[in-house]
Amino acid sequence: MFYNFGVIPPTGLQRKWFDMREVSSKKSREIDNLNKTDRVGSRPYLMADEQKDARIGPGFQVEIPDEPTHSFGQEEDLNREKETIWIPETVEYDPKEVLEADQIRHVYWTAIWQQWRGHIPFEMALKHLMECKYDFATALDSIDQKLKELPQEMRPVGMAQARSLLDMHNAAKKTDKRKRNLREIQQYLIKNYHLGEIQNFRYQLSRFYYYQPTHGVPCNCRDPICTDYQFEPRVGCTNCNRHHRPHLPVDPEKLCLICQTYLELRKEMRPAEQVVFNSSELEFLEKWNQKEAESGTRLTRDNVEKLIRMETWRRWGDEDLTDEEEAMLNLSKLVIRNRTKSGKHTEEEKRIKGSRILNQLVPLILPLFTKCNCLISGGIPHGSENRDKWSFSGEEVEKYRDLISCFEGDQFQVSEFLKVEPELVERFVEKYPENHEIWKGKQFFPLQPREILQPHNFSPIIPTFVYDDAEDGDGEPSSKKAKKAKKARKV
Repeated sequence: MFYNFGVIPPTGLQRKWFDMREVSSKKSREIDNLNKTDRVGSRPYLMADEQKDARIGPGFQVEIPDEPTHSFGQEEDLNREKETIWIPETVEYDPKEVLEADQIRHVYWTAIWQQWRGHIPFEMALKHLMECKYDFATALDSIDQKLKELPQEMRPVGMAQARSLLDMHNAAKKTDKRKRNLREIQQYLIKNYHLGEIQNFRYQLSRFYYYQPTHGVPCNCRDPICTDYQFEPRVGCTNCNRHHRPHLPVDPEKLCLICQTYLELRKEMRPAEQVVFNSSELEFLEKWNQKEAESGTRLTRDNVEKLIRMETWRRWGDEDLTDEEEAMLNLSKLVIRNRTKSGKHTEEEKRIKGSRILNQLVPLILPLFTKCNCLISGGIPHGSENRDKWSFSGEEVEKYRDLISCFEGDQFQVSEFLKVEPELVERFVEKYPENHEIWKGKQFFPLQPREILQPHNFSPIIPTFVYDDAEDGDGEPSSKKAKKAKKARKV
C-alpha cells in the first residue's frame, strides 16, 4: 500500500501546498476497506499491530515485478545521469577572455544566489552559463527561465510550526530520545509542506538556532558573495516589473541585483523582455496596481506590503483562515484556560484567541546569512595569513615595539603601517606586556580600546507561545500559580 505523502515538492511557478488531511482520510478509507475484506476472506496486508508467522518454502516466495508499481514523485529522466553540467571554457577563446573561477563565483553566482536566496542551485547556474557561451550578461538576463524547472518556492514556515520543531529537537537532545523522522514531522508538526521542503527548512533551523548560539557566527568578512548589497526584490525592480506597471519609468535606484549586475557588465539596462514571476509575485503586482487605483496615488512597494500585511493580520484576528493556514496552527496553544463560562467565547476571549492565531501564523523569515563584522572591527578574519599567528620573529618584535612607542599605543595606526590587522598588534602586546624585558629603554603605551562590532542580520526570535494569567487574564497558568492553586485546593 502506498500513500502520497508529498515526498518531492511540485515543479513550477504555481505553489501547491500539501494537505495532510486529505492523505489521512484516504488512508482511513483504505484501512476500512482492508478490514471489510478481512471479514469475507483473506487479505494480502498486515495491520500495524498484527503479527503472523512468515511461511517458508518454494510456494511462498515473493513475486517482484519487473517494473516499479508506483513512483515516489515525478518521473526522473534517465538521460540526466549523462547530462553535462559544466565544461570549463576552452582555449579556442582569447586567453584574456577566459573566465576565472573567482569571477564566476563573485560576480555571476553572487547575483543569482542573493537575488533568489539560494533557490536556484549552483550547478544549474553553471550549466546555464555554459549554454550561454560563458557570457555573464546573457546568462543573467535569462536565468529566471530556470524557475520553471525548479521545485516550487517554499512559503515561510509559521512561528508556531518553527517553535514546535525547535522544542522537539531540544527535548530529544535533553532526554537522549530519538528525533522524529521527516514523515513524523510532516504528520504532526509541519502538515502543509512536502518532505523535500521540510528537510531544507530543518537544515536552516539547525544552522541558525542550534549551531550559531553554541559555535558562534562563522566568519564571512572576506567572502565576496556575503557582501551586503542593497537591491530590490524582483517585484519591486522598476525594470523587471515594467510590463506589469508600464505607467512608470525605470528608476536606476530601484533595481534588483540581476539588473544591477547586468548594468555594470554591459553599461546598459537589461532588456528583461521575458521576465518570469511565480504566482505569488504576480498576485502582489496585481494588488499593487489595485491599491494604487483605489487610493488614486502612487504607492511604494513598502507601502503596499504594509497594507497587505495589515489586511492579513486583521483577517487572522477575525479567524478568517484558509485551509492551509488552519493546518499551520498549533491548536493546543489556542485553548483559553480558566474560562468563567462554557459555550461560546466572549468578545474578549475572541480577541485573545485571534491575537494568538496571528502570533502563530506570523512567517519566520530567515536571513540568507548572518554577517560577521570582525574585519570592520579590526579583528583577524577567516582566510587571513595572520589568523593563527601567535609568535613573532626577532625582527618583528623590534618593529612592533618601536611602532607602538612611536604611535603612542594607537594599534590602528600601527596596523595600517604594517599592513596587518589591529588584533595582531593586540596579540603582540598580550605576548610582550609592559613588564617584559623588550621594553627596557623604550616607553610603553597601553593600547587604545577597540570597539568590537557584533554580527548583524541574525535570525528572528521564535516566541514560546506559553501564556500567563497575568499577561492576558486567561492564559495557561505559570508554574508558580499552578502550585498555589494546587495548594489552595488541598486546604
